[in-house]
Amino acid sequence: MIERRLVVALVAALVVTTSCGRLRSEPATPASPDTTATSSSVPGSGDEPAPSPPPATSPDTPGLVAGTSHHTLTLDGVERTYRLDVPDPAPPGPVDLVVALHGGLGSGDGFADITGLDTRATERGFVVAFPDGRELRSPLGPRVRTWNAGRCCGSAVREDVDDIAFLDAVVDAVDAAAGVRHLYVTGHSNGAMLAFAYACARASRVAAIAPVAGSLEITGACTPDHGVDLLAIHGDADEHHPLEGGRGPRSVVAVSYRSMAETLEMWARAFDCRTPVAATTSGPLTTSGYDDCRDATSARLVVVAGAGHPWPGGTRPGASRDLDATAAVLDFFTGS
Repeated sequence: MIERRLVVALVAALVVTTSCGRLRSEPATPASPDTTATSSSVPGSGDEPAPSPPPATSPDTPGLVAGTSHHTLTLDGVERTYRLDVPDPAPPGPVDLVVALHGGLGSGDGFADITGLDTRATERGFVVAFPDGRELRSPLGPRVRTWNAGRCCGSAVREDVDDIAFLDAVVDAVDAAAGVRHLYVTGHSNGAMLAFAYACARASRVAAIAPVAGSLEITGACTPDHGVDLLAIHGDADEHHPLEGGRGPRSVVAVSYRSMAETLEMWARAFDCRTPVAATTSGPLTTSGYDDCRDATSARLVVVAGAGHPWPGGTRPGASRDLDATAAVLDFFTGS
């Protein structure tokens, strides 16, 4: 049950202030990408820290190569990049894959640095993919990465970038190399929005998602063909993406976001959730949601009191120290 998993995950992830199923189906016929490994990296952008230079990678071979590698694939004539972190020794497969989506203006390398998902997830046996948003010219800069998650964000929306197909291609590349047993998706801010969108579009592939500081911003209906477990995390002092919705005083895009309450209600309708769960508070965390959703899944929203927009427990200045979001997400995925 998701309630037991959440209690374990959140209790374990609380910071002491004194110190699902298989890959269920093939994707909906994405374009066949050409994939190569490369030792080049895309530096962090925006307010994410610049990553350390990536290690050299090996040419693509059957199976997965332990360690960190950087890859390029061509999708509809456009080169797209992603980082892959594989446990050492490399598992023979099939593997449990986490797709981790950076926020707007960020990068996969920067998101790994902020969250520590590269080391902490591989220590638990997960393979982690960190895709990069497509670099496009924007009023915010000449080479800005955002995701097309529906109503947000930026140039990716204006250029109608097909980021669902890109994520399909990344998952397919790992599946071809080793097989994917369980697929999990997490993300921050604009990346969280894409995690929601991907779950709606590819529910038959996804076991669980854990979006942080982002809402469901698709423009059409969410019409999933399978249940997906949900753990959403949001701070009640977020000035970029307010918990109550709308445009925050520090928002960098002109989007009036959906509230997290509306997001949870939309999810409950889409995934046929039947049993509301009353809100409970434990220290700085307030948890609410639904049980008895499609295919025995559930949904939870965890609100962190006093937390702003940065990934809780991450390396960004101002990040809440009341919750280790990386631990909570990985514990949740482990139990899904």
